[in-house]
Amino acid sequence: MEIKRILLAAPKSGSGKTVVTCGLLAALKARGLKLAAFKCGPDYIDPMFHRRVLGVESENLDSFFWMTRGLRNCLCAARRGRSFR
Repeated sequence: MEIKRILLAAPKSGSGKTVVTCGLLAALKARGLKLAAFKCGPDYIDPMFHRRVLGVESENLDSFFWMTRGLRNCLCAARRGRSFR
């Protein structure tokens, strides 16, 4: 299964990752694309913004919390339009 992905990262907090991510999500959604958003890390604020933009829950893809198989299953479940929780 092919899953197109974009990863946004920055060297520190407060760099604007969330603002850029939400803007990108909104622009891609406006083009009619089916999207899923993910967060890496224990932050629970970003998923709230992702949900506000997309209208669906955001998932966490942090390898600290998931083994490789769990990461893959979570990503594939989102691709099918389902939550892995």
